[in-house]
Amino acid sequence: MIKMRAFIAIELPSEVRDALCTIQKQVGNRYAKVRWVAKKNLHLTLKFFPQISSDKLEKVKEKLSETKFKPFKVKLSDLGFFPSKDIMKVIWVGLSNHEKIMDIQGDVELSLHGLYPKGERFSTHLTLGRVKLFKNKEKFFEVLDKVKIPKLEFEISELVLLSSVLTKDGPKYSVIKRF
Repeated sequence: MIKMRAFIAIELPSEVRDALCTIQKQVGNRYAKVRWVAKKNLHLTLKFFPQISSDKLEKVKEKLSETKFKPFKVKLSDLGFFPSKDIMKVIWVGLSNHEKIMDIQGDVELSLHGLYPKGERFSTHLTLGRVKLFKNKEKFFEVLDKVKIPKLEFEISELVLLSSVLTKDGPKYSVIKRF
């Protein structure tokens, strides 16, 4: 049985990905070593499947086709960090209207009940990069404090099921199906 990595996501318009890349460049790697998410890979993950069989993938597609929502608008909001600013591992940008995104993610989890266990606590965020090493934490925080997040607005109108293949150049995503 063939297994693959896959996930359910909300794709971002190019102008949003451009803005997020501008933020990545502003922060850079001068004061910390950060593995930035490639522009083409920026998205909002709703559910990740580290190993999914082709049989289960078909059932996921069937269940996702039943998930319906009305399109709505969101804006980029604030810069955040996991697990915290002091113990920073991930740098992310939040989204406004996160209640509606939480509702969609909850509907996805509910529709997959019985197929997959409920994921860990979900947080509405767009991962920009993963901090590997601080060169100068104080200066790095100074740079982060100067970052201005553009209040770009965009519409969420579909979910996308993507496959993820890990390569030496980072993950490669391919669309399996749009909903």
